[in-house]
Amino acid sequence: MTFTFAILYLLRAATNSPTVPGDAPVTLDQAIRASLQRPVFSRTQEIVLDQSVAHTELLKTGLSPTFKLEGLYNTGYNPGLGLSDVSLEREKLAFSANYYLYDAGLRTNQVNAAKALAKAQTETNNSEKLTLIGQVTTVFFEGLSAKALLEVAQSQKTDAAAHLVDVAERLKLGNTTKGELLTAQSAVDSADSGIALHKADLESSEIRLAMLMGLDPTKDRPEPSIADSGKIASPDPKALIAKAEANSPVLASLKDQRDSARFLLEADKAGYRPVVQARSGVGYVGFQDPFSSGHSASGGFANIGVQMVIPLFDKSAYHEAVREGRDAIVLKQLAFQDAEEQLQTQIELAVSDLNSTKEALKSGESAVAASEEAFRLSRERYSLGFGTQIDVLNALLSLTTARDMVAATKLRLDSIILNLERITGEPLAKK
Repeated sequence: MTFTFAILYLLRAATNSPTVPGDAPVTLDQAIRASLQRPVFSRTQEIVLDQSVAHTELLKTGLSPTFKLEGLYNTGYNPGLGLSDVSLEREKLAFSANYYLYDAGLRTNQVNAAKALAKAQTETNNSEKLTLIGQVTTVFFEGLSAKALLEVAQSQKTDAAAHLVDVAERLKLGNTTKGELLTAQSAVDSADSGIALHKADLESSEIRLAMLMGLDPTKDRPEPSIADSGKIASPDPKALIAKAEANSPVLASLKDQRDSARFLLEADKAGYRPVVQARSGVGYVGFQDPFSSGHSASGGFANIGVQMVIPLFDKSAYHEAVREGRDAIVLKQLAFQDAEEQLQTQIELAVSDLNSTKEALKSGESAVAASEEAFRLSRERYSLGFGTQIDVLNALLSLTTARDMVAATKLRLDSIILNLERITGEPLAKK
């Protein structure tokens, strides 16, 4: 599926999908649909595209014959002739038609250039949609990050509270001091601080996401939510690059702009070549002669002919126009090559990050499992009087750090996957 079709699919799906409730969980797909449907964004793109189409249609009229109906009636008095009561009267009614038999491709190339620019504008609109999608994705994942860290902080509080119970039990038995109880309480308080911080970050991202979706942030707070991406197979960078180049609106827009520059160059060349135009007309003309006792004459007329215009001297204007047009083509080609190279580099780096992040996630999950076991054993040793509180708190810190790393790694992996799917316009293959 090309990117253009993907965008149209999103818009159609958004039109048919129900409105997201104010505080309900929202997926990235729903957030993107809502942002693309914002009236200001969608209406602006429609008007800009309509301007391009209107300009093309205007130029197309130059390829068709032109017809003109002319009417004239003039009467007046002119004492400057030294005569008395001299009146001047003239009347005319004529219909004419003109058609360019040969213009060296001037108008055809102008129309083709406008068509290419209109097509480029369509791709530019898609590129702007990509930019907006990128903004939504960034804010969405900031919210997911805050949400994941909030869950880690809540787990930290649960573990710290369990240790606080252990210390309180030992204090009742006289096997520890009140200082250790205060230390355990401070671990719970520290977790509470983290919870408050991550809640504030989540609220901030929800407000920004609501604004991007066109919602009222004072009433609607969409909560970012994402499903497990599953196990993704290691993609082939060359295959992804081929898909991305085929679906990239940026490359398509630059290619259309380059084609437009080529057509404009041919149109500039044609402007300095001979032009042949066919003309015809039919009409009626009448006048009154004040010097012949009011004599008047009238009659019909008809004509048909061919006109040729051959430029003879332009003082090197032709050569300068051609040089300017060729430079414009080269600049568009260089821009295309630069964008193509950037796209290739972006995908190669993303695939490398994807593979390394998958390995990091495996290591992180193993570290969490080991840290959970270490924390459980430290609590048991402390309860039996064979361990210290420092051992327990150190184990809790290691466990929290490992959970933070896994949460961040999962989000990074999801972000890389969605970014690659956005660039290529297709979902990545799963194992």
